[in-house]
Amino acid sequence: MSKVPVHRMNDALERLVKMYDQQHLPDEDLGAFFRRVPPAQATEALKDLALLLPNEITEQDYVDLGETTTFNPEVMDGECAV
Repeated sequence: MSKVPVHRMNDALERLVKMYDQQHLPDEDLGAFFRRVPPAQATEALKDLALLLPNEITEQDYVDLGETTTFNPEVMDGECAV
């Protein structure tokens, strides 16, 4: 599969459901379908959504689910900082 920025998740889900609709066997449920198809097939379907090109990156690509601001790593002193 792929790592897709959360704000692109709707597009990713639509693609995966479309793949299922077009390719599933009769009476095959979603879980069985994705266990049957090669993971590379789903990865290929999501490839452009997972790709973050420097000229296409937006601030939204760095906002985590449930957050309103971009991810900002903080470096602090202490035991865990070693």
